[in-house]
Amino acid sequence: MPWSEWIQSDPYERGTLARYRMSTQTGATNYTGGTIDEVVGDAESALYSGSSAEAETTVYGQLSGVNPGASRFENYTDSGTPGLWTGGIVQTQGVAWFDTDDLELATWREWFPNELYDLTEGVDYEVRPDRTGSEDDAFIEYEDGVGQVQGWTGFAPGRITSITGSFDGPHATVKWRLLSPPPAVPAIPDPFGSVTASPFALTPSDGTAIAQIVNATTTGSSSGVPVNLSIAGPVSEFAVLIITDESSDIPFSGGDPGDSTYIHGWVGTGLIGSAGAYVRLPRWRYWKPGQLPLRQRQRDDGLALRGAPSWRRGTSRQATNRWRSYL
Repeated sequence: MPWSEWIQSDPYERGTLARYRMSTQTGATNYTGGTIDEVVGDAESALYSGSSAEAETTVYGQLSGVNPGASRFENYTDSGTPGLWTGGIVQTQGVAWFDTDDLELATWREWFPNELYDLTEGVDYEVRPDRTGSEDDAFIEYEDGVGQVQGWTGFAPGRITSITGSFDGPHATVKWRLLSPPPAVPAIPDPFGSVTASPFALTPSDGTAIAQIVNATTTGSSSGVPVNLSIAGPVSEFAVLIITDESSDIPFSGGDPGDSTYIHGWVGTGLIGSAGAYVRLPRWRYWKPGQLPLRQRQRDDGLALRGAPSWRRGTSRQATNRWRSYL
């Protein structure tokens, strides 16, 4: 049979949207203390506990179109009463979950592999004799098996889109982190909708670093960084986190006692919403031009076996239909 040798193609990149995306708001601005440092400490300790009354989490479905970002707003004020400060922090963070469910690893095949583009139909390969030419597998055959994930890639343009501050030169930080294995999604939404979940907060040290903007000082305009996701190996699920980090701009400790208000806020965008999986498919082979072996039968007159040449009808692809004749 004129099959080619088995061929192992390089992995194909196959894209998928994030399965779920989540936005969590945590923190509060109603803390009190004798100094701003006391208020800041109380506010910071509550950010990732999900214990504040304002904490809320929303999980979005795969096709909802929402791509959460990260934000942070700090507001501290001298109440006018000696030794009494009020205020706190409110921040949001975003998470995107990815898996292999949409990749159809058991059934997806590339029916015209890249290698065939370097060959000529009718010269190097042709329609299989058991196909008409209109089928997906008209030219090739795959071995049994499922596609194997070899790694992942993804990209987003990371930005700090706004910074506000009641002082000159405010700083802002946003981080992107890979969570592998991922945390369990706190609720399952409709693919086109969203659902409210129990507060679920991650920290800036969770997972491993993908990208970050640290202490950006640009006020009123964008600061950007490429967010490049790269995962090697057979990873079947993971998540990506976008999160702000603590401010480095508390100007009041040991500062001017006349300062009575501290406001600082910023917004980060660029959560990765889609990713590409590198999938290695099973080996495949193509049908090479050639003549099938002739069928032969034993004569009943004791003479030697003799096969008649096959007859081809025309020169089209229907030439694979062969007429057998015997003497």
